[in-house]
Amino acid sequence: MTEAEWTNGCRYRPMYEIIRRVATLRQTRLYMAACCRNLTNHFFNAGITRSLETVELCADDPHIESTVSALNFEMVTSPSPNLISIDPTGKFAQVVADAWALLDETWTSPDYSSIPKQKASEQRLNG
Repeated sequence: MTEAEWTNGCRYRPMYEIIRRVATLRQTRLYMAACCRNLTNHFFNAGITRSLETVELCADDPHIESTVSALNFEMVTSPSPNLISIDPTGKFAQVVADAWALLDETWTSPDYSSIPKQKASEQRLNG
């Protein structure tokens, strides 16, 4: 891949294959967020933009990354997720709940189980 192809490219998978062997987790996360940002004019939900902003914050702040990871773990493992207990401000809890709600709306795979996430979305962080 030439520099011009990289700079003007939209073939993200081959680009990822080039960087994945040498990039750190932070660099990989930022690369993926940048790829999504290139498509923001196609997004139909403002929650996607908020999720991208959170991904970028996680790349720069280990405390935020830890909080978001704990929120996701709570969503996936708890039958009645209590996100406010993990994130008292609710800032990142709302982003995580919105991201899972968007998955519930768009991902129709039979392998995808949305039951814990749906309960949290219904709670709307009041738990």
